[in-house]
Amino acid sequence: MTRHDDGAAPASEGWRPVVAALANAEQRLLLAEVITDEARRRDTTVAAGHRDKGLAQLAAAGLLARDENAEWRIDAAGLRALLSTPAAAARPASGNEVIDKFVRDDRIHAFPAKPAQRHQLLEWAAQRTLSPGEVLSEPELTSRLERITDDPVALRRYLVDAGLASRSPDGSAYALAGTEAPGSGSATENAVPTGPCTRAGTGDDGPAAAAARAAGLEVSVTRHGQVSRLAEAAAARGIPPRDLIKTLVVRRSEEDYVFVLVTGDRTFSWPKLRALLGTNRLSMPDAAEAKDVTGYERGTITPFGATRVLPVYADRAMAGRRISIGGGAHGVGLTVDADQALRVLEATVADLSDPPAA
Repeated sequence: MTRHDDGAAPASEGWRPVVAALANAEQRLLLAEVITDEARRRDTTVAAGHRDKGLAQLAAAGLLARDENAEWRIDAAGLRALLSTPAAAARPASGNEVIDKFVRDDRIHAFPAKPAQRHQLLEWAAQRTLSPGEVLSEPELTSRLERITDDPVALRRYLVDAGLASRSPDGSAYALAGTEAPGSGSATENAVPTGPCTRAGTGDDGPAAAAARAAGLEVSVTRHGQVSRLAEAAAARGIPPRDLIKTLVVRRSEEDYVFVLVTGDRTFSWPKLRALLGTNRLSMPDAAEAKDVTGYERGTITPFGATRVLPVYADRAMAGRRISIGGGAHGVGLTVDADQALRVLEATVADLSDPPAA
């Protein structure tokens, strides 16, 4: 999970005791007992779809390796080799308080909660990973971002939401926003093809519409008076309830949340989401907590432009048509293509609802 913090970074050599403990077989067994006991108490497991990816990430971090039987094991030799690495000399301060606070050893260790500080950090990240005129594929950009963060997917979306990177409608190409591609011609002619209305900050449509456009979506904004029921909202937007999307915030554990998207004519299914996430300990935060997590009041919540980039789980019934989703303010809806929205949100699509009552 992406960390948001305003605290100072720990000492640069603080990782050594952690690695030393992991390299010790007896201490690993004790740690395994604690982790296993905690998982048993919380009744949590890793979803099958996340298992292979998680193991690969642990291997990339140097914690796991495969043995001669292709079974996963702790990479004790690699950990001991890491411990033998000479201590790095302290890096001089950059002169930028935000960068010095949130970047350690050329890697982002936390994302600021304050928007102005976060934008400074994102500008630093964009300068480190994107060059004027170049166009990168999604895997290429992700690979570069992995050099400076443990959460490249979140950082990639932050850069697009902030208007610092442009993304093609199909999500296959990225570039610095507004920069000229290699060769002759204008920036408009050579930039990543983002379709109509792809730049953030157009009009007075708010951060949600700006973030959706920056992600490459064609957005129509509908404004109407404040409503109290979903059916009223659908009628005000001139659409059937099935085309209006409910955005829910679900707490998976402390400081761990997900977005759930369900069509307006269906009922969100807790049992189906529990089965998908592999945990029974799901709950709904109250209105104040939901606003703290997303930046939006309940009734206006949307994944677009939220203060935190959360995993998105979408009910499969919403695919294949144009939908209206919350616009971040009362009486505002964003009409977008559902399939394109699910792609840019990198949503997991599954059966998460029950049909409407007869």
